[in-house]
Amino acid sequence: MYPEDLLYTKSNVWVKINSNDTARIGITDFLQKKVGKVQFVDLPDIHTEHDQFDPFIIIESDDVMNEVYAPLSGKVISVNDEIDDDPAIINHEPYDDGWLVEIEVSHEDEINSLMDYVEYEEFMDAGEFDD
Repeated sequence: MYPEDLLYTKSNVWVKINSNDTARIGITDFLQKKVGKVQFVDLPDIHTEHDQFDPFIIIESDDVMNEVYAPLSGKVISVNDEIDDDPAIINHEPYDDGWLVEIEVSHEDEINSLMDYVEYEEFMDAGEFDD
């Protein structure tokens, strides 16, 4: 049900670990549905550094403003510029073209705090996710 090659947070953020100590980050299908039609995304600046669990992205819809928390500590190395032109990409393809940022991971040990897809599925089935 959830992409098997990704890791997840309790706040419904996904992480794809790349082979070069970088990670691509986005929000899950569950979160994009909860937010509704995305109208605006405030992405961090390239080269800014964020600590794990710091709010670093804001996603806005007609009804909701949602802060996205950094799933890992790191430096932003790339942002998805297509989101500026069409933020609703997140609604249509949250795991593909709707990615948000890429970071250079600062603390690889933090990766162990993320859930794999089986753990995330169990977590979601239990209904204990963060609102």
